Amino acid sequence: MNKDFFRVGDTVRIREWDDMEREFGLRGRDGLACSLCFLEEMRRFCGREATISHITTNGIVTLKGVDGENLFFNGWSIHTDMLTLVKSAEKTKKVSADAFDALLKKAESAFDDVLSALKEAREEIGD
Repeated sequence: MNKDFFRVGDTVRIREWDDMEREFGLRGRDGLACSLCFLEEMRRFCGREATISHITTNGIVTLKGVDGENLFFNGWSIHTDMLTLVKSAEKTKKVSADAFDALLKKAESAFDDVLSALKEAREEIGD
């Protein structure tokens, strides 16, 4: 899958070997020809679920297991090509421009109040 399809927080499953072989074909005798080579030794990770904790611009992911530990897969890298989405992460709530402007006005007003209080305190202190 396209790396832009996934995002941090998504629950994913490492695809089954046969599924990736059909899509990418074999690379030599002991690996699949996806974006990064998926080696025969990695086959035991197929079907494992995890959560994406980091994703690079070229689609390499860091995964966290259900126990919250980073999964390093014995030093092998995992690419989004090797994953299937199980559950999409919660989308962040977007704030409308009007709501943001109202919040900004409140912050400016509070800042002005603090600045005025500081100026008054400075005047009381004198030189």
